Amino acid sequence: MEDNKNVEPSEFIEEEVTEVKEEVTEVPTETSAEEVDEGAAIKKKPRKKLWIILGVIVAVIIALAAAFMVWHEQPSFCNAICHSPMDTYVAQYTSGNDKYLLTAHAEAGEACLNCHEPKMSEQISEGIAWITGDYDDPMKASRIGTKAFCFTCHNDGNASDGMDYDAIIAATENYGNSGRNPHSSHLGVLDCYTCHSVHSTSTLYCRTCHTNIPLPANWK
Repeated sequence: MEDNKNVEPSEFIEEEVTEVKEEVTEVPTETSAEEVDEGAAIKKKPRKKLWIILGVIVAVIIALAAAFMVWHEQPSFCNAICHSPMDTYVAQYTSGNDKYLLTAHAEAGEACLNCHEPKMSEQISEGIAWITGDYDDPMKASRIGTKAFCFTCHNDGNASDGMDYDAIIAATENYGNSGRNPHSSHLGVLDCYTCHSVHSTSTLYCRTCHTNIPLPANWK
């Protein structure tokens, strides 16, 4: 046994610290394959959960977008957002009132967007007008019911009544024994909206002069 009587305390402490450091460095630092696999699995689990969460979010967004598009095509959408001035038109659509051509279209299963094409530019301008209050209530007639427009449906091969314009002319020959034909006017071919109104009572334009022409039911 060595004599430590002559060893300074500081030297003794340094020797002890050195021995501890050597013991620490001798501790094996290699990690087993099982430990590596467990560590990798722990790292993968949070990433897998993240992808699942993202997948659920994307699926929800797609489902909501699809539901919105279906709702967007329904008449109820028109006044759900713009309550005024669309309430009147939606009420007409569901009223069953025969004085509106809208009723015949509704009963045939035609929706608003079948005639009112939702162009993005128009929807943006309409949205701005509604937010700012810069709109007419009731709205002005859009006059979309031109002959060309109406006959995108009411023509040969497409119309539910199977009629074309020549057939319509033949059907109203000598209308009401008046000697007149509203669909064969001496003024030439008139646009449909001249007489036919979808959202209000239709008016027989010919009666402006020819008062002997009888009015159809629910017309003025």
